[in-house]
Amino acid sequence: MFLAALDFNIVATAVPTITSEFHKYRNSSWIGTSFLVSFSLVLPIYAKLGVMFGNRNMFIIGTLIFIVGSGLCGAASSMDLLVWSRVVQGIGGGGIYGLVNVSPRWTTTKVRRILTKNRSLSPILFLCKMLVNTSHSLAWYGPLPMS
Repeated sequence: MFLAALDFNIVATAVPTITSEFHKYRNSSWIGTSFLVSFSLVLPIYAKLGVMFGNRNMFIIGTLIFIVGSGLCGAASSMDLLVWSRVVQGIGGGGIYGLVNVSPRWTTTKVRRILTKNRSLSPILFLCKMLVNTSHSLAWYGPLPMS
């Protein structure tokens, strides 16, 4: 999820430089729009495919598609190619963003039940839920490279 958020923030800052490089000022809005439209369209698709083929597998596929899209953006020689590369990035980013927050169903229902009974514990239980979900969802990912 950090990759997708960081990518959008970097590109939003670099749009003036990118458009001046390609001399296509009229198409500058498509750099962000193409990413967001494809990102939004694939979120429910990844959710369904995650149920069918496993969230882990779909998360990995989404990450690979995002990396391929990033490579295509880096190699783009025209504004049109950059816009279509951003579409590919959005397709991968939707998989990253949509599947990274998936939690086991039993955890979500238990927390929701407790939250509805006692509103004063809501902030504490929310933090506990986040810690539980983080440990469950990152357990399959393995150690992160430290370099």
